[in-house]
Amino acid sequence: MKLNGKAVKIWKTPWSPKGVSLFFFLLITGAILFTVQFTVPWLIGFDGYFHIKYSYLLSKTGFIESLPYLQFTIHKEYFRDHHLLFHYLLIPFTFGEDLINGGKIAALFFSILPSLAMYLLFQYSGIRFPSVWVISALLSSQPFLYRVSLLRVHTLSLAFLIIILLCHVKRKNLLILVVSILFVWLYDAFPLILLISGVYTFSVWIIDRRLEWRPMLFTSISIIIALVINPYFPENITSFFYNIYRTLFLKTPDIQLGIEWKPYDTWSLLTNSLPVFIVFLVGILSIPLSKRLSPEAYASLIISIVFLLLTMKSRRFIEYWPPFVFISTALIVGKNLKARYLVVTGLLLLPLLWYNLKETKMEIKKSINPKTYERAASWLEEHTSEGEIVFNADWDDFPFLFFYNHKNYYIVGLDPMYMYSYDKELYLLYKSITRGKIEQPAKIIKEKFHSRFVFLDRVHLSFYKQLINDPYAKKVYEDRNSIVFELL
Repeated sequence: MKLNGKAVKIWKTPWSPKGVSLFFFLLITGAILFTVQFTVPWLIGFDGYFHIKYSYLLSKTGFIESLPYLQFTIHKEYFRDHHLLFHYLLIPFTFGEDLINGGKIAALFFSILPSLAMYLLFQYSGIRFPSVWVISALLSSQPFLYRVSLLRVHTLSLAFLIIILLCHVKRKNLLILVVSILFVWLYDAFPLILLISGVYTFSVWIIDRRLEWRPMLFTSISIIIALVINPYFPENITSFFYNIYRTLFLKTPDIQLGIEWKPYDTWSLLTNSLPVFIVFLVGILSIPLSKRLSPEAYASLIISIVFLLLTMKSRRFIEYWPPFVFISTALIVGKNLKARYLVVTGLLLLPLLWYNLKETKMEIKKSINPKTYERAASWLEEHTSEGEIVFNADWDDFPFLFFYNHKNYYIVGLDPMYMYSYDKELYLLYKSITRGKIEQPAKIIKEKFHSRFVFLDRVHLSFYKQLINDPYAKKVYEDRNSIVFELL
Protein backbone atom coordinates (compact mmCIF):
# COMPACT_ATOMS: atom_id res chain seq x y z
CA MET A 1 0.00 0.00 0.00
CA LYS A 2 1.03 3.67 -0.28
CA LEU A 3 1.20 6.14 2.58
CA ASN A 4 1.96 9.78 1.80
CA GLY A 5 3.18 8.73 -1.63
CA LYS A 6 5.61 6.11 -0.24
CA ALA A 7 5.21 2.37 -0.48
CA VAL A 8 4.67 0.73 2.90
CA LYS A 9 4.98 -3.06 3.14
CA ILE A 10 3.04 -4.75 5.92
CA TRP A 11 4.65 -8.21 5.65
CA LYS A 12 5.39 -10.64 2.88
CA THR A 13 5.70 -13.84 4.89
CA PRO A 14 4.87 -14.94 8.44
CA TRP A 15 8.60 -14.97 9.26
CA SER A 16 9.29 -11.48 7.93
CA PRO A 17 10.15 -8.83 10.57
CA LYS A 18 6.59 -7.51 10.61
CA GLY A 19 5.21 -11.05 10.72
CA VAL A 20 7.44 -11.89 13.68
CA SER A 21 6.40 -8.64 15.41
CA LEU A 22 2.76 -9.57 14.97
CA PHE A 23 3.42 -13.04 16.38
CA PHE A 24 5.07 -11.70 19.54
CA PHE A 25 2.39 -9.04 19.88
CA LEU A 26 -0.35 -11.68 19.83
CA LEU A 27 1.67 -13.83 22.24
CA ILE A 28 2.03 -11.03 24.80
CA THR A 29 -1.54 -9.77 24.40
CA GLY A 30 -2.91 -13.29 24.63
CA ALA A 31 -0.85 -13.96 27.76
CA ILE A 32 -2.18 -10.82 29.48
CA LEU A 33 -5.78 -11.58 28.60
CA PHE A 34 -5.31 -15.26 29.51
CA THR A 35 -4.10 -14.37 33.02
CA VAL A 36 -7.09 -12.06 33.45
CA GLN A 37 -9.64 -14.51 32.03
CA PHE A 38 -8.40 -17.46 34.08
CA THR A 39 -8.10 -15.56 37.36
CA VAL A 40 -11.15 -17.67 38.28
CA PRO A 41 -12.23 -21.00 36.73
CA TRP A 42 -15.73 -19.76 35.93
CA LEU A 43 -17.19 -17.19 33.54
CA ILE A 44 -16.85 -13.58 34.64
CA GLY A 45 -20.11 -11.72 35.27
CA PHE A 46 -23.72 -12.81 34.77
CA ASP A 47 -24.74 -12.60 31.15
CA GLY A 48 -22.15 -15.00 29.76
CA TYR A 49 -24.01 -17.95 31.27
CA PHE A 50 -27.12 -17.05 29.33
CA HIS A 51 -25.23 -16.47 26.08
CA ILE A 52 -23.28 -19.74 26.09
CA LYS A 53 -26.33 -21.83 27.09
CA TYR A 54 -28.54 -20.04 24.56
CA SER A 55 -25.99 -20.75 21.81
CA TYR A 56 -25.86 -24.38 22.93
CA LEU A 57 -29.64 -24.65 22.48
CA LEU A 58 -29.35 -22.73 19.21
CA SER A 59 -26.94 -25.37 17.94
CA LYS A 60 -29.63 -27.99 18.55
CA THR A 61 -32.52 -26.13 16.90
CA GLY A 62 -30.87 -23.83 14.34
CA PHE A 63 -33.20 -20.94 15.16
CA ILE A 64 -35.02 -19.62 18.24
CA GLU A 65 -38.08 -17.39 17.94
CA SER A 66 -39.44 -17.50 21.50
CA LEU A 67 -38.08 -17.76 25.03
CA PRO A 68 -40.65 -19.62 27.15
CA TYR A 69 -37.94 -19.72 29.84
CA LEU A 70 -39.00 -16.13 30.61
CA GLN A 71 -42.70 -16.77 31.25
CA PHE A 72 -43.79 -13.32 32.34
CA THR A 73 -41.82 -11.16 29.94
CA ILE A 74 -42.29 -9.88 26.40
CA HIS A 75 -39.90 -12.62 25.20
CA LYS A 76 -42.18 -15.49 26.16
CA GLU A 77 -43.77 -15.81 22.71
CA TYR A 78 -41.88 -13.35 20.51
CA PHE A 79 -38.13 -13.16 20.96
CA ARG A 80 -36.04 -10.86 18.76
CA ASP A 81 -32.38 -11.76 19.11
CA HIS A 82 -30.47 -8.49 18.82
CA HIS A 83 -27.19 -10.45 19.29
CA LEU A 84 -28.00 -12.76 16.39
CA LEU A 85 -24.55 -13.18 14.78
CA PHE A 86 -22.84 -13.21 18.18
CA HIS A 87 -24.86 -16.24 19.28
CA TYR A 88 -24.10 -18.11 16.08
CA LEU A 89 -20.39 -17.32 16.45
CA LEU A 90 -20.53 -18.85 19.94
CA ILE A 91 -21.84 -22.20 18.68
CA PRO A 92 -18.38 -23.71 17.91
CA PHE A 93 -17.46 -23.13 21.57
CA THR A 94 -20.45 -25.19 22.81
CA PHE A 95 -19.41 -28.54 21.35
CA GLY A 96 -17.27 -29.61 24.31
CA GLU A 97 -18.57 -31.26 27.45
CA ASP A 98 -17.87 -28.21 29.63
CA LEU A 99 -19.79 -25.09 28.56
CA ILE A 100 -17.99 -22.95 31.13
CA ASN A 101 -14.56 -23.73 29.68
CA GLY A 102 -15.96 -23.30 26.17
CA GLY A 103 -17.33 -19.90 27.18
CA LYS A 104 -14.02 -18.85 28.71
CA ILE A 105 -12.10 -19.82 25.57
CA ALA A 106 -14.64 -17.85 23.50
CA ALA A 107 -14.30 -14.83 25.80
CA LEU A 108 -10.49 -15.03 25.54
CA PHE A 109 -10.57 -15.35 21.75
CA PHE A 110 -13.02 -12.47 21.30
CA SER A 111 -11.08 -10.24 23.72
CA ILE A 112 -7.94 -10.54 21.55
CA LEU A 113 -9.71 -9.32 18.41
CA PRO A 114 -10.02 -5.58 19.32
CA SER A 115 -6.29 -5.48 20.11
CA LEU A 116 -5.50 -7.16 16.79
CA ALA A 117 -7.75 -4.67 14.95
CA MET A 118 -5.92 -1.75 16.63
CA TYR A 119 -2.56 -3.27 15.75
CA LEU A 120 -3.51 -3.58 12.07
CA LEU A 121 -4.86 -0.02 12.02
CA PHE A 122 -1.56 1.28 13.42
CA GLN A 123 0.50 -0.84 11.03
CA TYR A 124 -1.39 0.40 7.98
CA SER A 125 -1.23 4.00 9.26
CA GLY A 126 2.53 3.92 9.74
CA ILE A 127 2.46 4.29 13.54
CA ARG A 128 5.76 3.48 15.21
CA PHE A 129 5.81 0.88 18.01
CA PRO A 130 2.21 -0.31 17.46
CA SER A 131 2.55 -3.11 20.04
CA VAL A 132 3.38 -0.63 22.80
CA TRP A 133 0.37 1.53 21.94
CA VAL A 134 -2.07 -1.37 21.86
CA ILE A 135 -0.87 -3.15 25.02
CA SER A 136 -0.87 0.17 26.88
CA ALA A 137 -4.45 0.79 25.72
CA LEU A 138 -5.46 -2.66 26.95
CA LEU A 139 -4.10 -1.97 30.45
CA SER A 140 -5.01 1.72 30.61
CA SER A 141 -8.35 1.33 32.38
CA GLN A 142 -9.32 -1.17 35.05
CA PRO A 143 -13.05 -1.28 34.14
CA PHE A 144 -12.20 -1.53 30.44
CA LEU A 145 -9.92 -4.52 31.03
CA TYR A 146 -12.62 -6.11 33.18
CA ARG A 147 -15.39 -5.61 30.64
CA VAL A 148 -13.32 -6.76 27.66
CA SER A 149 -12.94 -10.09 29.51
CA LEU A 150 -16.70 -10.68 29.75
CA LEU A 151 -18.46 -13.08 27.41
CA ARG A 152 -20.56 -10.34 25.87
CA VAL A 153 -21.09 -8.87 22.44
CA HIS A 154 -19.47 -5.50 23.09
CA THR A 155 -15.95 -6.93 22.72
CA LEU A 156 -16.66 -8.01 19.15
CA SER A 157 -18.52 -4.75 18.61
CA LEU A 158 -15.37 -2.78 19.48
CA ALA A 159 -13.29 -4.89 17.07
CA PHE A 160 -15.80 -4.25 14.28
CA LEU A 161 -15.80 -0.48 14.90
CA ILE A 162 -12.01 -0.32 14.64
CA ILE A 163 -12.09 -2.42 11.46
CA ILE A 164 -14.70 -0.11 9.98
CA LEU A 165 -12.47 2.89 10.76
CA LEU A 166 -9.59 1.08 9.04
CA CYS A 167 -11.81 0.49 6.00
CA HIS A 168 -12.51 4.24 5.87
CA VAL A 169 -8.80 5.03 6.05
CA LYS A 170 -8.07 2.63 3.18
CA ARG A 171 -11.17 3.79 1.23
CA LYS A 172 -12.51 0.26 0.93
CA ASN A 173 -16.17 1.12 0.41
CA LEU A 174 -17.26 -2.39 -0.53
CA LEU A 175 -15.58 -3.73 2.61
CA ILE A 176 -17.38 -1.05 4.62
CA LEU A 177 -20.64 -2.41 3.22
CA VAL A 178 -19.82 -6.03 4.16
CA VAL A 179 -18.44 -5.33 7.63
CA SER A 180 -21.33 -2.98 8.44
CA ILE A 181 -23.89 -5.62 7.46
CA LEU A 182 -22.15 -8.09 9.76
CA PHE A 183 -22.13 -5.50 12.56
CA VAL A 184 -25.90 -4.97 12.33
CA TRP A 185 -26.44 -8.74 12.54
CA LEU A 186 -23.98 -8.87 15.43
CA TYR A 187 -25.49 -6.16 17.63
CA ASP A 188 -28.32 -3.66 17.46
CA ALA A 189 -25.99 -0.79 18.42
CA PHE A 190 -25.64 0.02 14.72
CA PRO A 191 -25.93 3.81 15.31
CA LEU A 192 -22.27 3.48 16.33
CA ILE A 193 -21.23 2.64 12.76
CA LEU A 194 -23.18 5.68 11.60
CA LEU A 195 -21.15 7.66 14.13
CA ILE A 196 -17.87 6.34 12.67
CA SER A 197 -18.89 7.05 9.07
CA GLY A 198 -20.48 10.41 9.80
CA VAL A 199 -17.53 11.72 11.81
CA TYR A 200 -15.04 10.46 9.21
CA THR A 201 -16.98 12.15 6.40
CA PHE A 202 -17.03 15.38 8.41
CA SER A 203 -13.28 15.09 9.13
CA VAL A 204 -12.39 14.63 5.46
CA TRP A 205 -14.38 17.74 4.65
CA ILE A 206 -12.71 19.77 7.43
CA ILE A 207 -9.14 18.63 6.68
CA ASP A 208 -9.15 18.14 2.89
CA ARG A 209 -12.11 20.32 1.93
CA ARG A 210 -13.73 17.55 -0.08
CA LEU A 211 -17.01 15.75 0.42
CA GLU A 212 -16.35 12.02 0.79
CA TRP A 213 -19.97 10.88 0.64
CA ARG A 214 -19.52 7.24 -0.42
CA PRO A 215 -18.62 5.73 3.00
CA MET A 216 -21.73 7.26 4.57
CA LEU A 217 -23.85 6.01 1.69
CA PHE A 218 -22.45 2.48 1.87
CA THR A 219 -22.92 2.41 5.65
CA SER A 220 -26.55 3.52 5.36
CA ILE A 221 -27.26 0.97 2.63
CA SER A 222 -25.67 -1.79 4.73
CA ILE A 223 -27.91 -0.99 7.69
CA ILE A 224 -31.04 -1.17 5.53
CA ILE A 225 -29.91 -4.45 3.96
CA ALA A 226 -29.05 -6.07 7.28
CA LEU A 227 -32.29 -4.98 8.94
CA VAL A 228 -34.42 -6.34 6.10
CA ILE A 229 -32.45 -9.56 5.50
CA ASN A 230 -33.04 -10.76 9.03
CA PRO A 231 -35.06 -13.75 10.27
CA TYR A 232 -36.79 -11.49 12.80
CA PHE A 233 -37.83 -8.82 10.28
CA PRO A 234 -39.80 -6.59 10.83
CA GLU A 235 -39.99 -7.22 14.59
CA ASN A 236 -36.23 -6.60 14.85
CA ILE A 237 -36.88 -2.94 13.96
CA THR A 238 -39.61 -2.51 16.58
CA SER A 239 -37.34 -4.26 19.09
CA PHE A 240 -34.54 -1.80 18.33
CA PHE A 241 -36.77 1.21 18.98
CA TYR A 242 -38.13 -0.43 22.12
CA ASN A 243 -34.59 -0.88 23.49
CA ILE A 244 -33.78 2.75 22.70
CA TYR A 245 -36.96 3.84 24.46
CA ARG A 246 -36.48 1.70 27.58
CA THR A 247 -32.85 2.70 28.13
CA LEU A 248 -32.94 6.40 27.24
CA PHE A 249 -36.45 7.68 27.78
CA LEU A 250 -38.42 5.38 30.09
CA LYS A 251 -37.94 6.81 33.56
CA THR A 252 -40.00 5.30 36.35
CA PRO A 253 -39.45 4.87 40.09
CA ASP A 254 -40.99 1.39 39.83
CA ILE A 255 -37.92 -0.10 38.16
CA GLN A 256 -34.19 0.40 38.19
CA LEU A 257 -31.97 -0.23 35.18
CA GLY A 258 -28.82 -2.28 35.70
CA ILE A 259 -25.80 -0.60 37.26
CA GLU A 260 -23.96 -0.51 33.92
CA TRP A 261 -26.43 2.15 32.73
CA LYS A 262 -25.48 4.41 35.63
CA PRO A 263 -22.54 6.84 35.38
CA TYR A 264 -19.27 6.64 37.26
CA ASP A 265 -18.65 9.34 39.80
CA THR A 266 -15.91 11.62 38.51
CA TRP A 267 -13.26 10.61 41.02
CA SER A 268 -13.75 6.88 40.38
CA LEU A 269 -13.48 7.36 36.63
CA LEU A 270 -10.34 9.46 37.05
CA THR A 271 -8.60 6.98 39.35
CA ASN A 272 -9.51 3.75 37.56
CA SER A 273 -8.68 5.17 34.10
CA LEU A 274 -5.90 7.67 34.86
CA PRO A 275 -3.58 6.51 32.00
CA VAL A 276 -6.41 7.15 29.53
CA PHE A 277 -6.75 10.74 30.71
CA ILE A 278 -2.97 11.23 30.53
CA VAL A 279 -2.75 9.91 26.96
CA PHE A 280 -5.81 11.93 25.98
CA LEU A 281 -4.15 15.08 27.36
CA VAL A 282 -0.93 14.28 25.47
CA GLY A 283 -2.93 13.99 22.25
CA ILE A 284 -4.73 17.28 22.78
CA LEU A 285 -1.54 19.18 23.68
CA SER A 286 0.28 17.74 20.65
CA ILE A 287 -2.23 19.10 18.14
CA PRO A 288 -0.60 22.58 17.88
CA LEU A 289 2.77 20.89 17.29
CA SER A 290 1.46 18.82 14.41
CA LYS A 291 1.90 20.21 10.94
CA ARG A 292 -1.35 18.75 9.74
CA LEU A 293 -3.84 16.31 11.23
CA SER A 294 -4.93 13.45 9.01
CA PRO A 295 -8.70 12.93 8.58
CA GLU A 296 -8.50 9.68 10.57
CA ALA A 297 -6.68 11.42 13.44
CA TYR A 298 -9.27 14.19 13.51
CA ALA A 299 -12.13 11.68 13.27
CA SER A 300 -10.81 9.38 16.01
CA LEU A 301 -10.29 12.39 18.29
CA ILE A 302 -13.93 13.43 17.87
CA ILE A 303 -15.07 9.83 18.37
CA SER A 304 -13.03 9.53 21.57
CA ILE A 305 -14.65 12.71 22.92
CA VAL A 306 -18.11 11.36 22.06
CA PHE A 307 -17.35 8.10 23.88
CA LEU A 308 -16.02 10.06 26.88
CA LEU A 309 -19.32 11.94 27.09
CA LEU A 310 -21.26 8.69 26.74
CA THR A 311 -19.10 7.10 29.46
CA MET A 312 -19.92 9.99 31.77
CA LYS A 313 -23.59 9.27 31.06
CA SER A 314 -23.39 5.47 31.31
CA ARG A 315 -20.48 3.34 32.50
CA ARG A 316 -21.08 0.67 29.87
CA PHE A 317 -19.42 2.90 27.25
CA ILE A 318 -16.10 2.48 29.05
CA GLU A 319 -15.64 -0.46 26.68
CA TYR A 320 -15.19 1.94 23.74
CA TRP A 321 -13.61 5.08 25.16
CA PRO A 322 -10.00 4.01 26.09
CA PRO A 323 -9.16 2.35 22.74
CA PHE A 324 -10.29 5.36 20.74
CA VAL A 325 -8.29 7.70 22.98
CA PHE A 326 -5.15 5.70 22.21
CA ILE A 327 -6.06 5.50 18.52
CA SER A 328 -6.48 9.27 18.27
CA THR A 329 -3.28 10.07 20.16
CA ALA A 330 -1.28 7.50 18.21
CA LEU A 331 -2.52 8.94 14.92
CA ILE A 332 -1.58 12.44 16.09
CA VAL A 333 1.93 11.78 17.45
CA GLY A 334 2.79 8.16 16.64
CA LYS A 335 4.18 8.46 13.10
CA ASN A 336 7.23 10.50 14.09
CA LEU A 337 7.52 9.46 17.72
CA LYS A 338 11.11 9.03 18.88
CA ALA A 339 11.95 5.96 20.90
CA ARG A 340 13.32 7.90 23.89
CA TYR A 341 10.05 9.79 24.36
CA LEU A 342 8.09 6.56 24.23
CA VAL A 343 10.42 4.93 26.78
CA VAL A 344 10.07 7.86 29.20
CA THR A 345 6.27 7.91 28.85
CA GLY A 346 6.13 4.13 29.21
CA LEU A 347 8.18 4.19 32.42
CA LEU A 348 5.87 6.85 33.85
CA LEU A 349 2.75 4.88 32.93
CA LEU A 350 4.05 1.42 33.83
CA PRO A 351 3.10 1.52 37.54
CA LEU A 352 -0.43 2.64 36.63
CA LEU A 353 -0.79 -0.08 33.99
CA TRP A 354 0.43 -2.72 36.44
CA TYR A 355 -1.96 -1.39 39.09
CA ASN A 356 -4.91 -1.67 36.68
CA LEU A 357 -3.99 -5.26 35.87
CA LYS A 358 -3.77 -6.15 39.56
CA GLU A 359 -7.03 -4.39 40.43
CA THR A 360 -8.85 -6.09 37.56
CA LYS A 361 -7.78 -9.50 38.79
CA MET A 362 -8.89 -8.59 42.31
CA GLU A 363 -12.29 -7.50 40.99
CA ILE A 364 -12.68 -10.71 39.01
CA LYS A 365 -11.97 -12.78 42.13
CA LYS A 366 -15.11 -11.23 43.64
CA SER A 367 -17.32 -12.43 40.78
CA ILE A 368 -20.07 -14.92 41.57
CA ASN A 369 -19.18 -18.58 41.48
CA PRO A 370 -21.99 -20.27 39.50
CA LYS A 371 -21.50 -23.44 41.52
CA THR A 372 -23.49 -21.74 44.27
CA TYR A 373 -26.58 -22.24 42.10
CA GLU A 374 -25.79 -25.65 40.64
CA ARG A 375 -27.13 -27.96 43.35
CA ALA A 376 -30.41 -26.09 43.79
CA ALA A 377 -30.93 -25.91 40.01
CA SER A 378 -30.21 -29.64 39.71
CA TRP A 379 -32.62 -30.41 42.56
CA LEU A 380 -35.36 -28.46 40.77
CA GLU A 381 -34.60 -30.26 37.52
CA GLU A 382 -34.96 -33.61 39.27
CA HIS A 383 -38.17 -32.83 41.20
CA THR A 384 -40.18 -30.89 38.59
CA SER A 385 -41.87 -31.70 35.32
CA GLU A 386 -40.84 -30.39 31.89
CA GLY A 387 -41.75 -26.72 31.45
CA GLU A 388 -42.84 -26.22 35.06
CA ILE A 389 -42.53 -22.59 36.17
CA VAL A 390 -40.13 -21.82 39.02
CA PHE A 391 -40.67 -18.53 40.85
CA ASN A 392 -37.16 -16.99 40.89
CA ALA A 393 -36.92 -14.23 43.48
CA ASP A 394 -34.53 -12.05 41.49
CA TRP A 395 -34.16 -11.36 37.78
CA ASP A 396 -30.37 -11.65 37.84
CA ASP A 397 -30.54 -15.23 39.17
CA PHE A 398 -31.97 -16.32 35.83
CA PRO A 399 -28.71 -16.74 33.82
CA PHE A 400 -27.32 -19.19 36.40
CA LEU A 401 -30.58 -21.15 36.80
CA PHE A 402 -31.06 -21.31 33.04
CA PHE A 403 -27.45 -22.43 32.56
CA TYR A 404 -27.83 -25.40 34.89
CA ASN A 405 -31.49 -26.18 34.28
CA HIS A 406 -33.33 -25.33 31.05
CA LYS A 407 -35.97 -27.96 31.80
CA ASN A 408 -37.83 -25.38 33.88
CA TYR A 409 -39.28 -22.00 32.99
CA TYR A 410 -38.79 -18.91 35.15
CA ILE A 411 -40.56 -15.64 35.92
CA VAL A 412 -38.16 -12.96 34.70
CA GLY A 413 -34.55 -12.56 33.58
CA LEU A 414 -32.03 -10.56 31.52
CA ASP A 415 -33.69 -7.24 32.43
CA PRO A 416 -36.64 -6.46 34.74
CA MET A 417 -37.92 -4.02 32.11
CA TYR A 418 -39.01 -6.98 29.98
CA MET A 419 -41.47 -8.00 32.68
CA TYR A 420 -42.53 -4.42 33.36
CA SER A 421 -43.38 -3.99 29.68
CA TYR A 422 -45.21 -7.33 29.61
CA ASP A 423 -47.51 -6.52 32.56
CA LYS A 424 -46.83 -3.52 34.78
CA GLU A 425 -49.25 -4.52 37.54
CA LEU A 426 -47.91 -8.06 37.65
CA TYR A 427 -44.36 -6.73 37.88
CA LEU A 428 -45.29 -4.48 40.82
CA LEU A 429 -46.90 -7.47 42.53
CA TYR A 430 -43.78 -9.55 41.91
CA LYS A 431 -41.64 -6.76 43.32
CA SER A 432 -43.77 -6.50 46.47
CA ILE A 433 -43.67 -10.26 47.00
CA THR A 434 -39.92 -10.64 46.60
CA ARG A 435 -39.25 -7.70 48.91
CA GLY A 436 -41.29 -9.38 51.65
CA LYS A 437 -44.09 -6.81 51.71
CA ILE A 438 -46.89 -9.37 51.30
CA GLU A 439 -47.72 -11.76 54.14
CA GLN A 440 -48.29 -15.42 53.38
CA PRO A 441 -47.55 -15.02 49.66
CA ALA A 442 -47.83 -18.72 48.68
CA LYS A 443 -51.45 -18.60 47.46
CA ILE A 444 -50.84 -15.43 45.42
CA ILE A 445 -47.73 -16.94 43.83
CA LYS A 446 -49.62 -20.09 42.83
CA GLU A 447 -52.63 -18.16 41.54
CA LYS A 448 -50.87 -15.33 39.68
CA PHE A 449 -47.59 -16.96 38.65
CA HIS A 450 -48.63 -20.63 38.36
CA SER A 451 -45.56 -21.74 40.30
CA ARG A 452 -45.23 -24.71 42.64
CA PHE A 453 -41.64 -23.97 43.64
CA VAL A 454 -39.87 -20.78 44.76
CA PHE A 455 -36.11 -20.29 44.42
CA LEU A 456 -34.32 -17.60 46.42
CA ASP A 457 -30.85 -16.86 47.69
CA ARG A 458 -29.74 -15.68 51.12
CA VAL A 459 -30.13 -12.01 50.22
CA HIS A 460 -33.94 -12.01 50.28
CA LEU A 461 -34.35 -12.25 54.05
CA SER A 462 -37.71 -10.47 54.20
CA PHE A 463 -39.17 -12.74 51.53
CA TYR A 464 -37.73 -15.78 53.32
CA LYS A 465 -39.40 -14.77 56.60
CA GLN A 466 -42.77 -14.44 54.86
CA LEU A 467 -42.42 -17.90 53.32
CA ILE A 468 -41.17 -19.61 56.47
CA ASN A 469 -44.23 -18.26 58.32
CA ASP A 470 -46.66 -19.24 55.55
CA PRO A 471 -48.55 -22.49 56.32
CA TYR A 472 -48.86 -23.14 52.58
CA ALA A 473 -45.09 -22.98 51.97
CA LYS A 474 -42.65 -25.76 52.87
CA LYS A 475 -38.89 -25.57 52.69
CA VAL A 476 -37.77 -28.58 50.64
CA TYR A 477 -34.16 -27.75 49.78
CA GLU A 478 -31.42 -25.66 51.37
CA ASP A 479 -27.67 -25.22 51.06
CA ARG A 480 -25.23 -22.45 51.98
CA ASN A 481 -26.43 -20.14 49.24
CA SER A 482 -29.83 -21.26 47.94
CA ILE A 483 -33.26 -22.18 49.27
CA VAL A 484 -36.23 -23.83 47.55
CA PHE A 485 -39.77 -23.71 48.89
CA GLU A 486 -42.64 -25.87 47.70
CA LEU A 487 -46.05 -24.23 47.75
CA LEU A 488 -48.67 -26.63 49.07
